[in-house]
Amino acid sequence: MNDPSKIDSIEEDTEDLTSLLGHKIPFSLRFFIRDIEISKRDFFTLFLILNSLIFLLLGQIGLDLMIIGTERAEREYFAFAAIFFGLLIGLIVSIFVADRIKSPIYFIKCILIFSLITTFMQFSLVLFELYLILNMFFILNVILITVALMVNSKLILLKTTIIERARVWSYLFIFSFLVIAVVFSTLIFNFMVVFPIAFIIITIIFLHYT
Repeated sequence: MNDPSKIDSIEEDTEDLTSLLGHKIPFSLRFFIRDIEISKRDFFTLFLILNSLIFLLLGQIGLDLMIIGTERAEREYFAFAAIFFGLLIGLIVSIFVADRIKSPIYFIKCILIFSLITTFMQFSLVLFELYLILNMFFILNVILITVALMVNSKLILLKTTIIERARVWSYLFIFSFLVIAVVFSTLIFNFMVVFPIAFIIITIIFLHYT
């Protein structure tokens, strides 16, 4: 015969499960930030860094498109190759370098300053058709930006717990995509190029006082 105590236990478990399934989680701000322990300042810092590095990387691609506009295919291939090898070398270098950097914020700030200055220099090199030096800057800049992105990824790992990490990553990418989409939608007006430049400068200043 069936044990009455076991039957009562099964019924209680069924009621608890039904209650749990019927419980609706309120769809509010708390729904998105629950179990997230990273501070607002740290999240904002990571957001600024990620956007600035993406802007610089897109700037390198934009320079490549300028070269394509010159209608000289051999230069286009060299520029594409420089960016590709820069990404590849940057990923390899970051494997050995990312964990050895003692001050990641300072390192990323230096990369932002260097890449911003050299990007302006690259525009001049395109105008003067100094493509050999330009391709060298392509490789160097993309390597440094890639390493900085990997160091920023390490920062995200250090500042988040395993429970919140996936959501912090997703929020960073969503907000970055929205900002970049808005900025690039305004680039139909030539003077709007100051927006990504200003964004990078603001990030550098913010990191300096962090």
